[in-house]
Amino acid sequence: MRVLQNKQVVNIIIMGLKARTDIVPQVQPARGEYLLEDLVGEFTLNIYKQDGAVNSGIFHLNIYNKTINLVKEYKPQKKNNRLFCRFEVAENEFSFPVQ
Repeated sequence: MRVLQNKQVVNIIIMGLKARTDIVPQVQPARGEYLLEDLVGEFTLNIYKQDGAVNSGIFHLNIYNKTINLVKEYKPQKKNNRLFCRFEVAENEFSFPVQ
């Protein structure tokens, strides 16, 4: 996975997926984690696949109220583009308490 950050736009290029290693094998989605700094306000997250497909989401971060909101999820107009992922905010994985 390669991450490129330019002000309020974060581009993630998926080079391949790797399943989590567990003691008990089970069917589960692949995951990736990357820590980003200096994200305040509204930003756009673009996910690119190797075949050129792009999915985008607009998020609003408020570090003072400790909230993350998904504003919009969309597929940019592009030839041969398709929906391959969903964006969601996993509140149960927040590192700060939800108020």
